[in-house]
Amino acid sequence: MKDLAGKVAFITGGGSGVALGQAKAFAAQGMKIVIADIRRDHLDQALAYFRERNLPAHGIQLDITDRKAYAAAADEAEKTFGPVQLLCNTAGVSQFGPVQQATYDDWDWQMSVNLGGVINGIQTFVPRMLAHALGSHILITASMAGFLPLTLLAEMTNIGTLFAFVIVCAAVLVMRKTNPDANRPFRAPLVPLVPILGILTCLLLMFSLPAENWWRLIIWLLIGFVIYFAYGRKHSVMKHYLEHEISKHGISPGGSLATDVDRIDEGPPKP
Repeated sequence: MKDLAGKVAFITGGGSGVALGQAKAFAAQGMKIVIADIRRDHLDQALAYFRERNLPAHGIQLDITDRKAYAAAADEAEKTFGPVQLLCNTAGVSQFGPVQQATYDDWDWQMSVNLGGVINGIQTFVPRMLAHALGSHILITASMAGFLPLTLLAEMTNIGTLFAFVIVCAAVLVMRKTNPDANRPFRAPLVPLVPILGILTCLLLMFSLPAENWWRLIIWLLIGFVIYFAYGRKHSVMKHYLEHEISKHGISPGGSLATDVDRIDEGPPKP
């Protein structure tokens, strides 16, 4: 599915989190969005976002473990926007805490939502999609918690986020030296003091994490470097966009003047 404009997406758990991010991304591409969520307050907050931007969106309060309610939600979605061409099974739950403390009710709840909810979505929409024959798709989103313990994921997220802030703080120092005249709508205060304190604070927190987290970070960085230099550097959409802007206007979108090295050689100037 490449042409998204005008098509209808039904997104479970769409009131918050990853599912709401999907809804925003698809709406930006011109899709009509139906967000289903068990929490009314999340639905209201999400719908306010779309109303403010005049984007077509409709909210349905839905417990995805309820098959009759799911069928009624599908009917409502089709009545509102027409046949659904993209189903995003994104809603999911998790029992936080040690597994030895989980009860049968905890396991039943997780299975009913994470597995049963996906099955209910497929069983509800696949016959409709086949009947409409409009080239529909189903997207099933799974959490990394299905492969790794939540505590491990939290530690990996912590060290990754802290490392990213170290890079950001260092970039502020570098950019102030290499490009002092760039257009900056927001300027970090008390440079270089604030960036240096940011780097030191993040490093202190990083070194407080278990040593194995550093090995995981290094391995992920190496994998990232391989992907970047083997593919991303040549195929970056942002790189091509910046090159186009510099070639066309002699200045980057950030306001930096292009140098002779930055410019793209397009041959002799056109009359």
